Amino acid sequence: MMGAEDVFISYRGAADSLYAADLLHAELSHVLGPGRVFLDSESIKPGADFVRTLVDRVRQSRVVLAVIGPHWLTVTDPDGLRRIDDPRDWVRRELAEAFDADVPVIPVLTDNARMPTEADLPADIVRLGRAQHVVLRQRHAQADIAVLLDRLTDLVPDRQRDPVVPAGPPLVPRQLPLVMGDFVGRGEQLATLDALLPADEGAGAGAGAVMISAVGGTAGVGKTKPGLRHRL
Repeated sequence: MMGAEDVFISYRGAADSLYAADLLHAELSHVLGPGRVFLDSESIKPGADFVRTLVDRVRQSRVVLAVIGPHWLTVTDPDGLRRIDDPRDWVRRELAEAFDADVPVIPVLTDNARMPTEADLPADIVRLGRAQHVVLRQRHAQADIAVLLDRLTDLVPDRQRDPVVPAGPPLVPRQLPLVMGDFVGRGEQLATLDALLPADEGAGAGAGAVMISAVGGTAGVGKTKPGLRHRL
């Protein structure tokens, strides 16, 4: 393994794609191992030189993931100008450093973001518009991360463990419900139903008569419990 992080995550922040960057950092760290994925808020130690650390980590990485949400291109500064057009914008600078050092850059599109075109981008990062992208959907995050890891196989070897894939719905055995414990304290009502039955079915004055009874109550009180149904 290399000393610096293998994967550098570049993202716009809370205005665009923070949740996706955090998710990628957590899942890729789980699969690749601790210390192999760089995310500035998690990876820069207090007191470290922020500028030097970012530049060094980008240039030493095996791959940069450019997390692009729907506002990645259009986020503006206080003057209303696109931040991506400012050479001091850190997202732009990270990508420019990566391209200058020939570090592969993979765009990761989130929240139905569109891929920036070459015409959308400043000259120093125009190569981003030609890069093959992957997607990261909230509802299919685990599957999409698995696809991303497959794409990273040649760039970031020595995977430590497989990605966590959520289990499917639990299997429910096909069996009758257990005997209900709630149907208690109904002795008087059961006695009334029992009294309506003829003492000897098929004989006496009640022979041939059909006795109809109705049982009322809210759902779940045991109206259809087998012990009660045989009396009806």
